[in-house]
Amino acid sequence: QTGGSGGGSAVELIQAFTEDKKLLAYAKYLCDDGKKVQRKKRAMAQQDQSGLNLSFEEFCTEILHECLTKEKTEAIRLYIALRHAIRSAENGTWSVESMWDIRLVRSYYERIQQSQPSPATSTVSLLLNEDFVSSLSESIDGQFAENGYTGTALMSYLESGGNWGALSEEDKGLMGCFLTYHDVPFPSDALDGSADLLNEIVTGM
Repeated sequence: QTGGSGGGSAVELIQAFTEDKKLLAYAKYLCDDGKKVQRKKRAMAQQDQSGLNLSFEEFCTEILHECLTKEKTEAIRLYIALRHAIRSAENGTWSVESMWDIRLVRSYYERIQQSQPSPATSTVSLLLNEDFVSSLSESIDGQFAENGYTGTALMSYLESGGNWGALSEEDKGLMGCFLTYHDVPFPSDALDGSADLLNEIVTGM
């Protein structure tokens, strides 16, 4: 879970940890006041371990608590940037840069999970909450699927040699994000290999 801030306002919480003016301003202007949404947050937290379904103020409060107690305040900006990328995609605004960032985060955490499959025995100090990263990937996968971008669409694109002719400008941007997110090589490079390469790319999604 991304936080567990308990009672009290974010400003009251943070004053116990730091006198950093930037963090105090963050708590004052971006976080909730600690009174009007406590019951709602507790109910939602039981169902949502990532915090992505919280309001922006609640989300900011939760990650503030997590990042302060785990001494990783540098993660706050990354949390907010990734949440913004998800919300933008949900609203139909896609960014290749954001997909690149999400892909890097997802790939890194997948490597960590493969090398240390048991969280209980993990010796790696993670910057982002694993539930958050998992929900991040699930949300993006779902948004692509809703727009018709699946393994089948990718296979068709590669087999056509990367033909963009039938795509609208909006769809070209979405396809670019899709290819970036799945780390797909330039079509001519992929097609220089065997059909096995195409299958490997799609089945690895």
